[in-house]
Amino acid sequence: MRLINAHTLELELFPDPVPSDVPYVILSHTWTDDEITFSDMQDLPIAISKASFVKIQKTCDIAISNGLQYVWVDTCCIDKTSSAELSEAINSMFRWYKNALICFAYLFDVPANCQLEGSPYFRDSRWFKRGWTLQELIAPTALVFFDKEWNMQGTKMDLFEDIESITGIDQWVLNGSAPLSAISLAKRMSWAAGRTTTRVEDLAYCLLGIFEVNMPMIYGEGSRAFVRLQEEILKKTTDLSLFAWRSKGEAKYQGILASSPADFEGCGKIAANEDQFRFRDEITMTNKGVKLNTTLQYSGDDVYILDLHCYNEERDGTEIRVGIYLKRALDTYFRHRPQEIASAGIVLGSSHAPVYLSSTADESLINSMVSDDISRRIIIHFPEDSPLYRVSEIKAVPEIYWQANEKFFSIHTLHRFKCFVRFSVTSRIPPPHPNYGTVSEETSQFILVCELVGKSSLRFRICAESGLESDSQPQGFINPFQHIERYTPLGDPFSLSVLSPVEEDNLPVSMISRDQRHNYMIWAELGTNPSPPFRITVMLASGRFPADRGWGLGNVGGRPLGAPGQYPQHEHEGPNPQGQPRRPVLFSGGG
Repeated sequence: MRLINAHTLELELFPDPVPSDVPYVILSHTWTDDEITFSDMQDLPIAISKASFVKIQKTCDIAISNGLQYVWVDTCCIDKTSSAELSEAINSMFRWYKNALICFAYLFDVPANCQLEGSPYFRDSRWFKRGWTLQELIAPTALVFFDKEWNMQGTKMDLFEDIESITGIDQWVLNGSAPLSAISLAKRMSWAAGRTTTRVEDLAYCLLGIFEVNMPMIYGEGSRAFVRLQEEILKKTTDLSLFAWRSKGEAKYQGILASSPADFEGCGKIAANEDQFRFRDEITMTNKGVKLNTTLQYSGDDVYILDLHCYNEERDGTEIRVGIYLKRALDTYFRHRPQEIASAGIVLGSSHAPVYLSSTADESLINSMVSDDISRRIIIHFPEDSPLYRVSEIKAVPEIYWQANEKFFSIHTLHRFKCFVRFSVTSRIPPPHPNYGTVSEETSQFILVCELVGKSSLRFRICAESGLESDSQPQGFINPFQHIERYTPLGDPFSLSVLSPVEEDNLPVSMISRDQRHNYMIWAELGTNPSPPFRITVMLASGRFPADRGWGLGNVGGRPLGAPGQYPQHEHEGPNPQGQPRRPVLFSGGG
């Protein structure tokens, strides 16, 4: 670290950190067009001849008058022609300001002998609008303000009420009694929301110390620097308030990371949740974006809410739990309606699952991925729950194309697509007398298998678990009833091919119980429009059905794996106790 000798005005090199027996003054100021550079300081007569040298001279004079020998000034103590030195200095700067004995803040636009307390000159000073001066305000233990004529006008502790009003930074942060880590990420970002820098990259680089992270400088990367900053922050935090920003643009979709500190305007009242259930899980940066293990709240119309485990204090003093809107494209979620925050709630009784949040994305790409075009869907309607039947435990393969809340596969532009939905049907028989006896229940599992052939042809069939178990299963086949968890998010090509229906496969499945009480038939019907969107309705009919009525008796589980055909008649098939067929009672899918 280079320091200016206040007596000789020459640069001297010290180890970093500077020894404690070498106290130094550090200058905070806003740059003009003719600042003294490191190169200028190699020839002092040239440096002294420049008008801007007066800032260095005055800083040194005041330091000497206070018994101090060394001064640090950012314009001339760093060799900015060396990218390595510049990167090291920027990553160290917050610490350098913090370790200084005192910081002189020079306000060139505040008139001489101006009373700063309550002054519009103080509030409107350029010093409060620049990015780099944010850390220069927070880091030093002692900071003194000087007006344009270098008259001392007060310390940051004398003026903390004005400073808090101007910057939104709390007193306990200004006086160092609260660590920065105690302040939510969103609130810290809000301090920079109205600040500017000459280089767009510096909007990120000037915040490294505020968020206690380090990263290399890559001038020329533009706004990507701010994305990198957020990615570095996420590597060492569990504070989800970093996602509580609101976009200044009009885009319908964005990635999960903000594009600028300006997006955090209005986040100055956000505080992290400190209860026992606050988010403490791992946050991982992956090639698919930010990975969280969490639970999303479904709000309808393919929109989800991510609870950010933080609160925003409203003007009336009430606290609102903060969330953000998301939309899903395949296995990745994007920020939806990024100009808004949502009112979040705790999702009760739900286990956490991996959620991938796209870091950034091109809006046109997102629009194509999360397109609301319902014509590219396979929609499954299941029977609504009734006193006689209940459908539950619905799981789908491939998972990334399945919208669990709306129960459809989103097939996008695909021309060939194989999938299945596994579900359970519980048959319920009430007791013979309402005042005694218990409800009899019997549960069976099924899969509805679909295959898209071309753009507008769909084959499908229903298969019962009992029928699949009776078949010989080829080596490498993943049984969807026993091992559905082995399917990848994209499915398993071989197993899906084995399950694929053929044209004559769409036959009803008769479920015949041993006591004849839980007899029913299940089948699927395609909507009247045979082209996309495909609407498949799962149907249930109670009772047993004679073969001459065309109910497909004997098709207990579907065809054997890998070949067309029917199963033989079930061994328990026979007349009901009265010897007469019962009239079918139909239960169709809702919606």
